[in-house]
Amino acid sequence: MTGDKQAAGTRAGRWLRDERERRGITSQAELARMLGWDKSAVHNYETRGVTVPNERAQELADAWGLDIITVRRNLGLWVPDDQGKPMDQAEAMLDENERIAARLRSLADDRDRAAVIAAMEAVIDALTNAEKSDEAGKKPR
Repeated sequence: MTGDKQAAGTRAGRWLRDERERRGITSQAELARMLGWDKSAVHNYETRGVTVPNERAQELADAWGLDIITVRRNLGLWVPDDQGKPMDQAEAMLDENERIAARLRSLADDRDRAAVIAAMEAVIDALTNAEKSDEAGKKPR
């Protein structure tokens, strides 16, 4: 294995392990059972830099509710060239949404959650109305 390929495999394995742990999957065996994979395959992907095959990348994306481009990019697999990087912006927004959703879920009281959601919706409505007003002011009469 070349140095670049080995480094990419190490990064991919680290991402897979970190993502597994972030999702509360505490062992390679647990991930293997969840996906119907061999435990040794998960071990090889996470620690030995073995490349995750395309079909397994799709299985991960489906199981974890991630878009396939995000999974493939993090696993060091080929992704289409996205000139101007709009996918990176979309991924950043999805990551931010996931963080916000996780924080909302962490609130123990349903009333607290409802209050935070209502406040967020009010802010979004105010910002949307302000944008519409700005656009209306720019139109020629």
